[in-house]
Amino acid sequence: MKDFVNKYWITLLGAGFVFSSFLYFLKMAIDLNWIPPTGRAALGMAIGLTGIYTGYSLFKKSKELLGEIAAGIGTSMLYATFAYASFSIHINWSTNALLISMVALSSLVTVVGYHMNMRVLV
Repeated sequence: MKDFVNKYWITLLGAGFVFSSFLYFLKMAIDLNWIPPTGRAALGMAIGLTGIYTGYSLFKKSKELLGEIAAGIGTSMLYATFAYASFSIHINWSTNALLISMVALSSLVTVVGYHMNMRVLV
């Protein structure tokens, strides 16, 4: 890993700048209401599901810790999206929908984590 960082440090730095500029653009688009509230919820779910899928794919490729971290970040993004959909005045999910979605997500992540032996994630 140290050799990789020493060899490609400028590429990693550039990727970090591109990623941070994307996040800043996303923040600016949300602040200026270019993305409506339902679009924000859909974007949050898409990012969360992508993180979970990426995590499970990395775990299968023998990158266990990185895969579990990515799956955990995706799961937390889905939790945050569910909470946003429930507490937003524009979407206004009921408390029962919030409870059911969080219990279902927790159960799904726990079952898949036990099945794939992902101890850190579970």
